[in-house]
Amino acid sequence: MAPSHTEQDFGKQVVASRSQARELWSLTWPAMLRNYLVCGGNTFCVALVGWWDGANVAHYDGAGLGKMYSNITGLSIGIGLSMGLATFCSQAYGAGRGNIENAVHLRRCSITLVFAFLLTTVLTVFAKQLLLLLGQPPEVAETSAYFAQVQLIGLPAVWIATAIQTVLDGIHRTRPGFYGCVVATAAQILACWVFLHPALLNWGYIGMAWSTVLSNFIQLFIMVLYVVTQGLDKEVWLSTDAEEESATFAGVLDFLIVTLPSAAMMWMEWWSFEGLTMLVGLLPNATVNLAAHSTLFNTVVVFYMTYTGLSTAVCSLVGRNIGAADSWRNRRLVVLSLGLCFSVSALVSTSLWLCRTEVAVLFTPNDRRVVEVVEQSIMGICLSIPTYGALMTLYGVCRGASLQSSAVYGTCIGYCIIGFPAAWLCGKHLGWPTPLMGVWVGNVAALVFAATWVIILVLRVDWDQISSVNGKSSDQMRDASAPLLDNQHQDEDLLALEEGQP
Repeated sequence: MAPSHTEQDFGKQVVASRSQARELWSLTWPAMLRNYLVCGGNTFCVALVGWWDGANVAHYDGAGLGKMYSNITGLSIGIGLSMGLATFCSQAYGAGRGNIENAVHLRRCSITLVFAFLLTTVLTVFAKQLLLLLGQPPEVAETSAYFAQVQLIGLPAVWIATAIQTVLDGIHRTRPGFYGCVVATAAQILACWVFLHPALLNWGYIGMAWSTVLSNFIQLFIMVLYVVTQGLDKEVWLSTDAEEESATFAGVLDFLIVTLPSAAMMWMEWWSFEGLTMLVGLLPNATVNLAAHSTLFNTVVVFYMTYTGLSTAVCSLVGRNIGAADSWRNRRLVVLSLGLCFSVSALVSTSLWLCRTEVAVLFTPNDRRVVEVVEQSIMGICLSIPTYGALMTLYGVCRGASLQSSAVYGTCIGYCIIGFPAAWLCGKHLGWPTPLMGVWVGNVAALVFAATWVIILVLRVDWDQISSVNGKSSDQMRDASAPLLDNQHQDEDLLALEEGQP
């Protein structure tokens, strides 16, 4: 007996879902692993500071707060300004114009990074004065400023490497960054061990900063080497149809119009999250709370990288589908990505809660006061993980679909109007349920609002009418992009399904 029409349709849906799930995972796991390596390497180095320079709590706090300050005033700025490349390059790849447009967008991004580095330099030079103005303890402000000033040396390298990797992500090459991170992270950990170990160089906490600088330049070298040896230079920085206006003011402005909303959302989330450290410095018993917060912060950031990797993959696929006039695929992609997000969140949050004592002892085994505060406050990161996961996953959808401008409002409201006031009220004013846990309550409240905002935004998207960054709707692009399917590396199952589409 022949299968019914309904059974045939269901079979096609199953085949399509499996195919998209495989494609999503093939792009996600390298992005996840490279983020794990970067944050895991940094977290392990912080642990080394706690082991070998933890007797001076100001040094341990200096590594944590100095790293945070460098992230806010340096690393996040460069990464944020590179985010527009994800939208441009993924949609150009879908339309079959990556070898023409990618180099132009990379040049425009590079120009913005030059001016950004001037601002970062000023903020880093005066780091001690700014931290004192923000109420940080004088000894911690001094050690943190020194740490950030050393890390400034490696910022240009990591910015450029990030921009190159973002272009590669757009053309569905997420593995080069993973390969580079394997080598760079191994070098960072080895160097940090040598720099900090009492029996070796014994540089103290500042050895962690120098190991990060070394890691950044190794990462850039690996990225450039990969592009050149794989013959990808024409798809990354050498345009086959060079546009002379790529470096003009109008061209850079066009790039900023797309990249700034993406950057603003990431900056607001990142800076606010890191800025909570400033608030922790104002709590009673600030030194112990800062040490405990540094442990929680460095732990949760590692797991956050799951969702930044997923966001990268989702953005690349959504942008590719829009560029190729196949936006209908994005409906199923959203469901698959959220399913992966919440499955991982449940596993990670449960594991952290059950292993809370082990997590606390890992970083500061010799300070029982810090261990107790970590145990009391770890529920804050357990609740932050699923909400952050939903936010970042759907933020990838928004970036790929050029919806950054709408998404950024939820993050701004969540942190500025809800998150920080709640953290101040619960942590500083009420000390509820404990001072440090109160600060994390504010973070969870901000994430819940921001994630809800983006969920509503994505649910309202009409994928049949969504436009690419060049302003063309799916219907307008369909005829031009249909012949380019062979360039999309679709698997046979998905191609078979597409042939049955009206």
